[in-house]
Amino acid sequence: MISPAGAQVTVSYAIAPGPLGSVLTQFGQASGLQIFYPADLVRGKRSSGVSGALSVDAALATVLSGTGLVFQYTSESTVTLVGNTGAGTLGDDGAVALDPILVEGGGLAPATPNSALMSDDPRLQAGTKTVVTAEDLANSGNTNVAEAMKSVPGVFVTNNQINIGGAGTDYTKIMIDGVPVTTEELKQKGASYKGDLEWVPMDAIARIEVIQGPGAALYGSGGIGGVVNIITKKDDQERLKGALTAEYYAATGGETGSTKRVSGSVSAPLVKGALSMSLWGDFTRHDDDEDGGQRESKDLKARVHWRPDDAQDLTFEIGHSDQSYMKDTAEDDGLNGVVRDTLSLRHSGQWSFGEEALSLFWEKSTTDLAVSNTDTVTTLQQSEDYRTYGLEGTLTDTYTLGGIDHAVVFGLEASHARLADGGQGSLYYSPDGSVAGGGSTSDMTKLGLYAKDQMSITDRFRIDTALRYDYNSIYGDHLSPVVNAAYDITDALTFKAGIGKSFKAPNLRQSNEDYLYAEYKANRGIMTYWLGNDDLKPELATNYMAGFYYDQGPITGSVSGFLNNITNRIQGNEIGTFNGVRVKQYVNVNEARTSGIQGNLNYALSDRLQWNTTFSKLLESKDLASGSVLSEEPDIKIHTELSWQATDRLMLTGSIDHYGKQVEVTGEDSSGEERIPAYTVANVLAKYTLTDHASLKAGVNNIFDEQPDTDADYTEDSRTYFISASLDF
Repeated sequence: MISPAGAQVTVSYAIAPGPLGSVLTQFGQASGLQIFYPADLVRGKRSSGVSGALSVDAALATVLSGTGLVFQYTSESTVTLVGNTGAGTLGDDGAVALDPILVEGGGLAPATPNSALMSDDPRLQAGTKTVVTAEDLANSGNTNVAEAMKSVPGVFVTNNQINIGGAGTDYTKIMIDGVPVTTEELKQKGASYKGDLEWVPMDAIARIEVIQGPGAALYGSGGIGGVVNIITKKDDQERLKGALTAEYYAATGGETGSTKRVSGSVSAPLVKGALSMSLWGDFTRHDDDEDGGQRESKDLKARVHWRPDDAQDLTFEIGHSDQSYMKDTAEDDGLNGVVRDTLSLRHSGQWSFGEEALSLFWEKSTTDLAVSNTDTVTTLQQSEDYRTYGLEGTLTDTYTLGGIDHAVVFGLEASHARLADGGQGSLYYSPDGSVAGGGSTSDMTKLGLYAKDQMSITDRFRIDTALRYDYNSIYGDHLSPVVNAAYDITDALTFKAGIGKSFKAPNLRQSNEDYLYAEYKANRGIMTYWLGNDDLKPELATNYMAGFYYDQGPITGSVSGFLNNITNRIQGNEIGTFNGVRVKQYVNVNEARTSGIQGNLNYALSDRLQWNTTFSKLLESKDLASGSVLSEEPDIKIHTELSWQATDRLMLTGSIDHYGKQVEVTGEDSSGEERIPAYTVANVLAKYTLTDHASLKAGVNNIFDEQPDTDADYTEDSRTYFISASLDF
């Protein structure tokens, strides 16, 4: 039997009782172990959880106590679960010879700030939590991360932008390893920009966690709709590891062009068990059939991880990303682009007073692009530079008071941001109605403090309370309280509900009355100047969510309803024109509301046949004063897929995405609305495992080349044939 050096390392745990699968997920994240087990082995079983400072072995034994299961190490950082009655057959390498589920652990890398919030049991978290794993990404035919999000309940994807719950893309907060991505502050991103989810190579992603509902309020300003946290893979300090993927997507229609992508990663121990280094890289090129343009995306990240002792971790990370767009036309041969550079230093430690995680970060995002409308104005070259630095940290601990187990989290966030234009060619609106160039900067300092207490009142009833305080140098103080509750009606069925307050402060471009930028919507031929407003107020929201979670035998599923009431919503109000071009200024308007129902159903039809379905029904998404829609999303979205493990090496998957009726905003003043009929997209995929370290994928996306019947600036990718090859060692 393998006896890892870290097996007796003491770790502080705060995992409440619950379904065994959920408890094991939390245990894997807390301990760093990767846990393999057949799905049927844990279904219907409950665990009493584990709390306090224990060795990894003792803690896992506590988690499995009374379940009839035991664990066996198969490597330095992996274990498999088997039944005392012999459930599961061990192969020569000690692994269970059944289709396993991988619970992605933390490896030897440190925890990150907000991980204590993100890793809650999904049955406890009243706001829906959905996880997209690295395996999900590897088994899909998606060209990018945003496409993989289409299968998440309540998530709508438009032009690679994420809209959660119909509130709009501006109300979704994107994070990488618990640190917010601030590229959204750059309004002038142009055709090159493909969303904040594209800043991480797909091969570097361990999982993506989506938080919706009241729980999102704890992540500060901007998470009214929800939070998306991309968690990267951890280094291996014991052995050399690497991966390489090459993909080609050939589109046959006129809406989109071909895509080529190469990505890779390598992780190597410099001092075994103490010092390691990782590198990730990704290069993607997309040809645009409609205008002859070409998009390129380059991502590179390096990480050094030092573990001075069993209780501490220190990680330094540096990253560079570039999204550019080159038009191959006589009128405009300029290069538009967005560049993002990042630095971070993270420390985590386990102390007598709890578990600490602290992160220092710096980010610089710049853009340079041309905005053209030959009917009204000449080409305008605009640039923006956004820089932010700060720190985030958490302290977690457990205690028992009055017979009730508590798991507490204390958090701190502090940051300073500056937005500046390039000066030459930038646009400003003067009181006399003229537009001129110049230079301007805007600054904002933010501070956030929060506390959270997860209480296990009984084995079946849990309450989760939290309070967050935010200070903004422009918009003052704000409090965000959250209360969630969960009750296990039976061992298989849980009811959960929650309410929370959240807010969204205007960003630096919205709050600067001297700053003006040009926006051109090519699909409607409309140029607009947008002007900031220093009299804006923060947007406020009250979030409600309630639903059921089911886990029994071969079936798991959930259904929940949500309601978001938003006040002081920010939108544009036309205040004048210049040279025939309208000028809009950001203003606060009356209330807005979004509501809907969402859910999922996963059914293991057999050991080799799996059926998964998610749905999202948008009941309401509108400005209550004008009645206009908040976002151009379908009233219903359904994703269903059937996966068949035809042989030990061949997996076949067919999927269907149905999009219901949509509303498109029309007219020069965006006051009109046009109904777009429903449509359905079908896809097929085959994945063949050549060896334990090599695989091939091939398939067809959008088989019938379906497109929404609209002239809006978003489309589905045309019918696309793709092939992908992956190697790892």
